[in-house]
Amino acid sequence: MKTIFLFVVLSSLSIGSAIAAPANANLPSVTHYSIQLQLAPKEGNLEAIVTMTVTNTTAQPVSDLSFLLYRLLEVQKISDDKGSPINFKQSIVRFEASNLQANQIKFHLSEPLAPRATRRVTIKYRGSIFGYAEVMDYVNDRVSEKYSLIRPDALAYPMLAEPTFDSLLKAYGRDVPFTYDLAVTVPAEYLVACGGAPLTASAKEGLTTFPFTSKVPTWRIDIAAAEFKVLKDETKKLAVYVLPEDEKNANEILKGASRAVSLYSTMFGELKDYRGYTVIEVPDGWGSQASDYYFLQTAAAFKDLKRITEVYHEIAHSWNAKARPEVRN
Repeated sequence: MKTIFLFVVLSSLSIGSAIAAPANANLPSVTHYSIQLQLAPKEGNLEAIVTMTVTNTTAQPVSDLSFLLYRLLEVQKISDDKGSPINFKQSIVRFEASNLQANQIKFHLSEPLAPRATRRVTIKYRGSIFGYAEVMDYVNDRVSEKYSLIRPDALAYPMLAEPTFDSLLKAYGRDVPFTYDLAVTVPAEYLVACGGAPLTASAKEGLTTFPFTSKVPTWRIDIAAAEFKVLKDETKKLAVYVLPEDEKNANEILKGASRAVSLYSTMFGELKDYRGYTVIEVPDGWGSQASDYYFLQTAAAFKDLKRITEVYHEIAHSWNAKARPEVRN
């Protein structure tokens, strides 16, 4: 499982396990994202309007905020919860001790945000994404006709952090969860897959909008768009989004996910807050990733059923089974 956060831990600490990061002591946290996203696969770009609920989790009033976006995403406007424009500065910066570059957006709040207080901020931006392969070879995220992938590894949505890996770790670890709702608009021939709970899609003038809401408070948002085929198991609340060329084995992947849920439920007990699972195929080399009740799975597992154990492995994370004698038989 590869993420920008795991990359930092492995490269800076040279160990093989992630560590829990405390909340960012210097910056507030985003506790809710509301995202309107339009993808133009043929043109290779996107437009987004993101409203964030910012909560001051620090012990001091905060007036200055710093957000990070992918280096080719340009902010057009920032406004407060009353719709009034906020002056801002954006510039391309490089993470210290790394070749990783980002667009840093900085602005000053008209009134300080008191400890434990919240405020909404809206950022409108547009541009293209071409991954970070020169730093992290699995981050091939982009908007394209073949496959589009939007996730935090490429800073595709605003991250409230300074341009350091330490700041990202503290602001976007599993112990700093947020909720979200989003609406993703794509040309009619595409489907959108997301780790959130899908709502009713709507179509208009050759475009389809797919809305989602977070299943549980989470630490990341992953969005994929392609000419997916979708297989579902309504009983176990399972969905598999597969690329057309790999559809042959998708039914076995769905059955494997169903078997895994049944097995782990029998061994370790039913999950109290079970929300079903979404399996999303991503191209080979783009990195598998598990989060809350969904996971991204590279195409190799769809092409070779001998690798179906990878599906079992990703689903097992939700049970977080402990060693004996606590495991139930």
